[in-house]
Amino acid sequence: MSTQEAHESPPRLASIVGASVMAMQGRLLNDVPSARGLAATLRRGVGRLPQEAPEVWSAVTEEILRDFPEKWLRTDAPSPQELAAYTALVHWASHQQSIRKPMHVHSDDYRRDFGRAAGELAARRSLETVKRRFDALMLSRTAGSRLQHIRSLTQLLRSEEIPLDYGVLAQDLTDLSYPASRGNVLLRWGRSFNSGYFYSTRSNA
Repeated sequence: MSTQEAHESPPRLASIVGASVMAMQGRLLNDVPSARGLAATLRRGVGRLPQEAPEVWSAVTEEILRDFPEKWLRTDAPSPQELAAYTALVHWASHQQSIRKPMHVHSDDYRRDFGRAAGELAARRSLETVKRRFDALMLSRTAGSRLQHIRSLTQLLRSEEIPLDYGVLAQDLTDLSYPASRGNVLLRWGRSFNSGYFYSTRSNA
């Protein structure tokens, strides 16, 4: 895939994933039985790669991949876009569990990206502990290690009911897969973390 393709695909991916999560979230918060079953299935994918959770991967493909352009689809290992969508959906389902307000919130300007949410978390918890986990995520080079670090942090976000934009998360995870865009995500996440921590600390003072 060319550098141009890497930069063209994430905005549309964010839109597809964000719309899918928003629809699922609406059904879940309105107590639609099928939505509860779908969320329970998705939660079984937390910490597991698609090939380790075929029933979860099947649910993801039915829910979202029909909206993917053909160039994002593979017949063997998941593409970066497929894996990013899977990761976003299963962690949203875990984040939303038993919470009656939305844990996915849409933002047009990255105000609710993963760095911002983690910074707000650090302001409520331990800066040292959260920063260590966040730095480990930023240094991760494999999909498996990212899954574990995202799982750890979203569990803490859930405990504090701190929302984030899961469409943007999918976009960022895709960008992290490409050398040309990886640095931009890491710079923004670092800036967002500090911003989230600073403003949350100041507002709580």
